[in-house]
Amino acid sequence: MRRVLSEANQQQIVRDERAALIVKIKDQANLEAHKFGSRLVDARIRRVDLPSKSRKRSMAGCKPSGPARRRNIAPQGSEQAQKIRAKADRDVIVLKAEAQRQADQIKGEGDAERNRIFAESFGKDPDFFAFYRSMQAYETASNPAIRAS
Repeated sequence: MRRVLSEANQQQIVRDERAALIVKIKDQANLEAHKFGSRLVDARIRRVDLPSKSRKRSMAGCKPSGPARRRNIAPQGSEQAQKIRAKADRDVIVLKAEAQRQADQIKGEGDAERNRIFAESFGKDPDFFAFYRSMQAYETASNPAIRAS
């Protein structure tokens, strides 16, 4: 079988001369089998393994090369880039929201401390506190930049 198949190429074995090769294999096998008093009735090719050297060359020819390979890889790269950008955008939103939450919390704590100080000073000297508040009102009324904010 190996002797016959080694004389043929892959296309002949798989497609073009398969039936003729099987007959040739059967005839050569019968010559050998006759020595033992046997006769081969039928032969079939179920599988053909290429030698490792030929198999490597054959597999290398199957890999897409140049533009075909780039056409296959480019969409995958675009998809991965889009996933990375989406994750980065989401991370930015989460970080900004966390920073805003912390800023609001700190501002609230500052306002609470300010109110505590005002209340404490009002309790100690209500006249001074009234004077201080009226000065703030005059400053706000006379300064257009303060009124706008």
